[in-house]
Amino acid sequence: MIFDFDNLSINGEDLIKLSVGDYIIWEKKQHTPTGDTPTVGDDTIYWIDDEMYTVSIIGTLDKGIIPKEVTKVIIGKTVTDIGYYAFEYNTSLSSVTIPSSVRSIENGAFFACTELSDVAIPYSVKNIGKNAFVGCKITNITIPQGVTKIEEGVFHSCENLSSVTIPDSVTSIGWMAFDSCTKLTSVTIPNSVVSIGTAAFRSCTNLTKMIIPDSVTIVGNEAFLGCAELSSITLSNNLIEFGNNVGAPEPDEIDRGYTILDGCFKLTEITFPKSLQVFNGGFSTNTSIETLRYNGSKAEWEELKTANNFTYNGISVIYCTDGEIYNNL
Repeated sequence: MIFDFDNLSINGEDLIKLSVGDYIIWEKKQHTPTGDTPTVGDDTIYWIDDEMYTVSIIGTLDKGIIPKEVTKVIIGKTVTDIGYYAFEYNTSLSSVTIPSSVRSIENGAFFACTELSDVAIPYSVKNIGKNAFVGCKITNITIPQGVTKIEEGVFHSCENLSSVTIPDSVTSIGWMAFDSCTKLTSVTIPNSVVSIGTAAFRSCTNLTKMIIPDSVTIVGNEAFLGCAELSSITLSNNLIEFGNNVGAPEPDEIDRGYTILDGCFKLTEITFPKSLQVFNGGFSTNTSIETLRYNGSKAEWEELKTANNFTYNGISVIYCTDGEIYNNL
């Protein structure tokens, strides 16, 4: 008996051959009944135009299994991981349903899925990899409890993202995590976060207010660079470093002459905690900060200033707990 392995039919159903690495997966082509929306089942279902297809995937949904022309996906309950760059550059993809069987969304899983607006991350997910949702069209996201790190670049250039919920399991926000999320107006950082990475909120041009909780000890350089609408920032009372590299793998990413608050043109006042030891770069002339308050004595300020080569660019007045130490009004 001779089989045609490019065209196979079983019980009258036409199957389509998919080759992924060393494996061959057979996929069933179906039509969705009018008005009928499939629910999550064992098979993964996806649509190209008006045609519906099903494919059986157990374990990791790897790159190349789902065609780039896909417009909608319902991931099956037998999938436990969305693999590295599984859907990257699927620019027609607008909706993904992720079941509670999924534990991990790997690096770049939805990288540059520029039309993806309908996606929710289930409570079962404990890891969201680097650059997982770069450039997506999502408007709001809730990070599940149990995720401990918002990895680098996860939501970079999600220009429609206006709301994000961060659970108290998160301890760090990575390099460029929310870089260029231009519709983000506010973020509540839980009191579990210890570090905020370099450029974490860079170019969030509509961010108006930031409260950094007392759990945070390190904030990276350029963290708020270009946040043109930022008019209020409250620093952690336990902050030690404000402006060093935190998480950026290449020195060039932070050695560009910019400082942590450059381009924050509506921010006119800031208070430094007594705990601060490192303030890299001082203030440049590309800020509007005029008043600096330091929650330590004049002597302690002089030590901090000397240790960090602090420059007074643009600063009009500095107040310490025991009085005014600088006045250029």
